Amino acid sequence: MVRYAVLGSGSSGNSYIFENGEFSFLIDAGFSGRELLRRASDFGFDHNNIRCIFLTHNHSDHTKGACILSKRLGIPIISGSEIAERGVTGFDALQALQIVPFSTSHDAPASVSYTLIFGGTRFTIITDTGVVTEEMKVFARKSDILFLEANHNIEMLKNGPYPYYLKKRILSSHGHLSNLDAISLLNSFRTPSPQMELFEPTSPSIVYFCHLSGTNNSPEQLQEDMLQNLSWEGKWVICEKNRPVYGR
Repeated sequence: MVRYAVLGSGSSGNSYIFENGEFSFLIDAGFSGRELLRRASDFGFDHNNIRCIFLTHNHSDHTKGACILSKRLGIPIISGSEIAERGVTGFDALQALQIVPFSTSHDAPASVSYTLIFGGTRFTIITDTGVVTEEMKVFARKSDILFLEANHNIEMLKNGPYPYYLKKRILSSHGHLSNLDAISLLNSFRTPSPQMELFEPTSPSIVYFCHLSGTNNSPEQLQEDMLQNLSWEGKWVICEKNRPVYGR
């Protein structure tokens, strides 16, 4: 059985942990090493079982604790380009994991995210991207569990305290997804055609809304936007900024 948790999500830090009973791994490590281990321990994850850290991009809210954890635990830091070159089979401890990187549209070099199959469950993370591509839509629809960015409410951002250049960056095609962007993706899920593979999921069983801005969004604002615009009827959880959420 797979267990997972969002150890933190937002501009102050991002990290996810996954475990199958034999080993665990992190995707991103955007807190100090000590804080990451504390958060993992609070949910019952043993840091001695962590085998690697996958990184999405080089912004500090995703990488802050990666190097210190790598040294302390003696584990590799793996980028999307390394997976593309070597495959996960290049890392002996990860034979039970299938993971595929895909490009994101963000203002960081070689920015990626991941879709993965672990313990028979397919997960996809779509955050830190200014646009949703067709590839992302396919990965999202086929996932059992989706972690989806809902960074900002557009009007809150436009009327908020951020300087113009930062507002422009966030709203750009290399910025972050808004509440309406996330809702639009979920609303795009459709019943499959008869030609689709039998038993293929038509949408996730649960969506975790992630990377909410503490200034330009709130759980209440996101729920209001969903109430007004969301037609998708699946289960969802809002990950509040910097608040860990246990998945299973």
